[in-house]
Amino acid sequence: MKIKRTKTVIFTLIAALAVGYGVYQKYFTKTPIYYLTDTVKTQDLEVTILADGKLEASEQVEVGAQVSGQIKKLHVKLGDVVTKGQLLAEIDDLPRQNAVKDSEARLKNVQAAKVAKQAQIVNARINLQRQQNLIKQKATAQSEVDMAEANLQVLEAELESLDAQIAQAKIALDSAQLDLDYTKIISPIDGVVVATVVKEGQTVNASQTAPTIVKVADLDTMNIKAQISEADITKITPGMKAYFTILGEPKNHYPATLESTEPAPEKFQTATGNTATTASNEAIYYAGILTVDNHERRFRIDMTAQVYIVVDGVMNQPTISTMATRFKPSNLPMPEGRLQPNEAYVWVKNSDGTIAPKKVTLGISNNIHTEVIDGLTGDEVIVLSETSSDAKNGPNRMPRMR
Repeated sequence: MKIKRTKTVIFTLIAALAVGYGVYQKYFTKTPIYYLTDTVKTQDLEVTILADGKLEASEQVEVGAQVSGQIKKLHVKLGDVVTKGQLLAEIDDLPRQNAVKDSEARLKNVQAAKVAKQAQIVNARINLQRQQNLIKQKATAQSEVDMAEANLQVLEAELESLDAQIAQAKIALDSAQLDLDYTKIISPIDGVVVATVVKEGQTVNASQTAPTIVKVADLDTMNIKAQISEADITKITPGMKAYFTILGEPKNHYPATLESTEPAPEKFQTATGNTATTASNEAIYYAGILTVDNHERRFRIDMTAQVYIVVDGVMNQPTISTMATRFKPSNLPMPEGRLQPNEAYVWVKNSDGTIAPKKVTLGISNNIHTEVIDGLTGDEVIVLSETSSDAKNGPNRMPRMR
């Protein structure tokens, strides 16, 4: 019995010590706090609006055929550089040559008829004059004079009709010549052949719509059509500088300029011109057009671009991590007093490990770094956050007992 009672006492003491140790650890032991810190950095800072976009040719023309016929010769291939007025393709011109010859013959025929009619008019005038002289001598009847006058009037009217026919024949000849010229497809701009839609020997029909022969694009200057959210569209204006990256070279920044923004989303207008409806929970984007120099031919049509439109920026100014402007210590009260919209408290770590607040005046921010206009000398160690983890987890974590 004595041994059993002794064991019970020992177990009770052990349990009491365990509970007491737990209470001590929870309520009387000070938990260390470690601070993640950073320094004030002097650097360039810019505020940008991010948008996705596609590269497009600044000018692209679908060069079509205005006459029907067989493609006799295709003078260019995909990727060829062409100049304005250069011959791109030829349509079989034999039917058009025949049409021109036929129109020329019709014109000559009417012109010859006019010459003959003019000769008849000269003769009719002579005859009328003779009849008028004879009637004075009472050597002919008045009916002969009247007949001569009527004959002259008829011939003069026929001459006017021939003049009208000549005008029509000239128009027909011009149209036939124009159709003949249309058999030669020329480039309307300087550029690069980006698509060949037909092949030699293929027949094209231009009776209803002009079939496309080739596509020519000006690639010296390209556009980026960037999709800008409705939250950002009011922050940008034409003329703003920008830069962009492409998938193949994500670390290279290429300059661009914002030329314009479209007044409505692309799907705002339906095919029939009616206003399109948009779901209330659907994101709205507006197209921004940026110009890009491409004389080196680095960029291609339909490349994906990550666009950064610069809305504000400073150079060589003191900055801090934006995390510092949001930090609030868990064991210290925040200073009293009202702050202006461009003011904030940042906490500075002292040499003894304590931290203290400093009121600073802030400038622009890109949500990662924020410009400091006033309130810091530049030598401070700025607190970003706190943790109870071991300081060995990071070189900038400094312990301080609560």
